[in-house]
Amino acid sequence: MTEPASARIAAELRALIVAGELAPGERVPSTRELMQRFGVAMATATKALTTLRQEGLVRSVRGVGTVVAERARAARTPPPPGPAADRIVTTAIRVADARGSARCRCAGSGPSWGSRRCRSTSTSPARTTCC
Repeated sequence: MTEPASARIAAELRALIVAGELAPGERVPSTRELMQRFGVAMATATKALTTLRQEGLVRSVRGVGTVVAERARAARTPPPPGPAADRIVTTAIRVADARGSARCRCAGSGPSWGSRRCRSTSTSPARTTCC
């Protein structure tokens, strides 16, 4: 499956910013310039700039346009989901389940989260009672 055009445009601009070819405060191509350069619709070019704005790499300046954010070099893109991220999430869930179930043991019968015999008496997981 191919990457959407907006993601490709954002990746290209991101690479220029991270490499320092576009310095903090420097103007990035406008939506219209991106449309002409990449041959895409205005919505696609806008989505690419919005992605970079959400990542904190660019910001809008009234009367100037979109510029590279001051802390853009320090900004990192989140790692793509994959096997490593899946392992981290799976491990975190296992740890949370183990900690939670250790706090709720009904009459020595073991964890009872699955049977819904446990209910929380407050927002603190440490204050859980069984019925």
